[in-house]
Amino acid sequence: METQQTPGQEELLDLEAAAERLCVSKTTLYRMLDRGEVKGIKVGRQWRFRPADLDAYLSRGPVAVALAALPVEVLDREIAAFADKLAEADAELPLVDDEGLDQWEARTLQLFLAIVRLGLSQRASDVHLEVVHENDEHRGLVRFRIDGVLHEVHRLPLRVHEAILLRVRMMATGETDIGNYLDASLHLPIGDAVQDLRLSMMTTYLGEMLTLRLFSMDETRQCGIDALGFHPGDLERVRHWMEAISGLIIGSGPAGSGKTTLLYKLLQEIVGPQHKVATIESPVEYCFSPWATQVELNQKTRSFSNVLRAFMHHDVDVMMVGELRDLETLDLAIHGAEIGKLVLTQVHVVSAIDVTRRYIDVFPIEQMEQIRTMLAKSLNGIIGCRLVRMLCHRCEEPVELPPDSYARVYAVAGQGGYTLPAHARFYRAVGCPACGGTGYRGRTGVYEVLEPNPAYRSAILLNASRDELFRIAVAGGMRSLAAEGIRKAAEGITSLEEVQPLIRQYEQMLTKELAV
Repeated sequence: METQQTPGQEELLDLEAAAERLCVSKTTLYRMLDRGEVKGIKVGRQWRFRPADLDAYLSRGPVAVALAALPVEVLDREIAAFADKLAEADAELPLVDDEGLDQWEARTLQLFLAIVRLGLSQRASDVHLEVVHENDEHRGLVRFRIDGVLHEVHRLPLRVHEAILLRVRMMATGETDIGNYLDASLHLPIGDAVQDLRLSMMTTYLGEMLTLRLFSMDETRQCGIDALGFHPGDLERVRHWMEAISGLIIGSGPAGSGKTTLLYKLLQEIVGPQHKVATIESPVEYCFSPWATQVELNQKTRSFSNVLRAFMHHDVDVMMVGELRDLETLDLAIHGAEIGKLVLTQVHVVSAIDVTRRYIDVFPIEQMEQIRTMLAKSLNGIIGCRLVRMLCHRCEEPVELPPDSYARVYAVAGQGGYTLPAHARFYRAVGCPACGGTGYRGRTGVYEVLEPNPAYRSAILLNASRDELFRIAVAGGMRSLAAEGIRKAAEGITSLEEVQPLIRQYEQMLTKELAV
C-alpha cells in the first residue's frame, strides 16, 4: 500500500533490508506490497519501510493479515456454494464454535469443515487442495478421490485457498511458517462426531498444496476381513495363517492397493487380552488401544530395525512392521518369525510371486543362500492386493463380448487358475444419480493368495525363475490377480474395464519379467 506521507526522523529500510527483516525474498515482498499486506513508502522510484510497520506485520502474523485483507463477502459466497453442495448430498453445513475467533477465522474454519463434510458425504478417501493457473489467473482447485478416482469439486479464489491453508497449518502446528513441509494429524469436531484426518502440506511452484486423508474408525472396526472381498477359500487360508503361533505374512502391491488396510484387518482378527500385539508404523493410521502397542516411527531418532529389536525383549506374540526397508530389519523380522513370533509386513512389488525374489535380491551374494533358507522356512503366506471399483447395481447394463475378446479373457483366467464359465455374463458401467454419474459405487479387493506348499518352498531354495514360481503357485491353488479380477467381473461385482490393468500386467508377465 503506497503512502504519500513524507518520512519523518525514523530510520527507513530499503527493500533488501526489509525483506531480510521479514525473512522473505524480495519477490515475495513485492507481492505482499501489491496485496496490501505490508505498509511501504514510495521515495522516488524506490520503496522504503518503517521498522515499526514491519514489526507490526510480524506481530499480527500472516494468518491475521491474509484474513483481514479478505472481504467477508467472498468467504460467505464460498460457504454458500458448499452449503448448496451439502444440501444436494443430504448433509448439513457444519457449525463452528467461534469462541476466541474473529469473523474471518470463524468463516474460514467453517468453509474448511464444509469441504471435509462434503468429502465424507461423497465417500471420499482423500481431499486435495492445490493452486492451478488457468485463463491468466491463479485459483484454488478442490478435488475428491472417490473409489480411487479424482473428481473436481470446486474452484476457489486464490486468497480463499491461501486463507484455508494458513488456518489449517495454524490448527495443526500453532505456526504459520509457509514453505515448510508439514505432515500431521487433525481431530476435527464435525457435528456430533470427531473426524480423524492425516494431512500433508508442501509448497509448489504456484503455491501451497494440501492433501487430506479421511479416516473413519467406526467404519473400520465395524467390518472385518470378511468384508474385504476375499474368495471364501482364500479367506479360510488367510485365517489359518493368522492362527499360527509364528511365521511371516506379507502383503504385496503398489501404493494405494489396499495393503495397509489388509494388515489392519488381519490384526483386528487377533487383537485382544490373550495376545501381546505390537506395531511399528510410519505413520500410525488406526488406533488399536488397549490391545496393541503401537509405535510411530520418528525418522530422526528411530528406525524400523531399532524398534523391532526392542520388541524382541518385550515378550511380543504378534508384530506388524510397516515396511522391511533394509537388510537389518528384514533379518530381524525373519529371525522373529523363526523364534516363535507372528510377523506381518508389506512390500511394494507388483505380484505375490515377486516378494521372495525382492527380499533375496537386496542381500549381498554371499548371504543369498542363507536368506532363501530362512524365507522358505518361515513364510506362512503372501497376499497380493489390488482395489477395483464395484459396479453401481442401479444402472449397470449387460454387455456382449466379441468372440476374440472373450477368448482372450478366457485364456488369461485359465492360465491364472480360474476356469471361466462358458456362458459368463459381464456388465458395464453406465452412470446415474446414485453413483454420481460414474457407474461405480464403492471398491472391493482383488487378492492373489499364495500359500507356500513344499514344492514352492523347494523352488525358493533352488532360486527358481519367476515363471517357475508362478506355475507352482497356480498349481498349488493360487489364482492370479488377473484371474481373480475376471472372476469378480463374471460375478457382476465389477466390470472388465476395471480389470483391464490386471489383464495387461499378466500378459506382460508372459513375455518378460516386470521391473519390481
